[in-house]
Amino acid sequence: SNAGPPPPPPTSSRALAISASFDKTVKLWDLPTGALLHTFVGHTDVVRGCAITADGRRAVSGSSDGTVKLWDLTPKALEEDAERVKEKIQENMANERPKREGTPIMDSCCLKTLRGHAGTVNCVAVAQSPEGHTAI
Repeated sequence: SNAGPPPPPPTSSRALAISASFDKTVKLWDLPTGALLHTFVGHTDVVRGCAITADGRRAVSGSSDGTVKLWDLTPKALEEDAERVKEKIQENMANERPKREGTPIMDSCCLKTLRGHAGTVNCVAVAQSPEGHTAI
């Protein structure tokens, strides 16, 4: 019987790296191949730090915009977001709108934005308790 291609491996079984940038993005990388897996968009200023949870399903980032963002790294979320961004770019091009005037492309992989800092967030870290609870 032909069951189709195997599903992608769970995020936690892949060797991943995440990077923060002055271009206001966070990038997810596949370490064995060096391939860029996803670019997370949503911060409005320089991203100063980021970290991946132990299970590989989430990441956090901190920015000069004073926010911490929680990102979904599951393959399904990354795939759905890439498709949505592609559609939004095509819509903007079809309407012949310059990039600045087109519909903003925000990342649907952002699960939560934490606000409360009065200034730049320089560092983020993730810890997991023995009970499996994650603190950011």
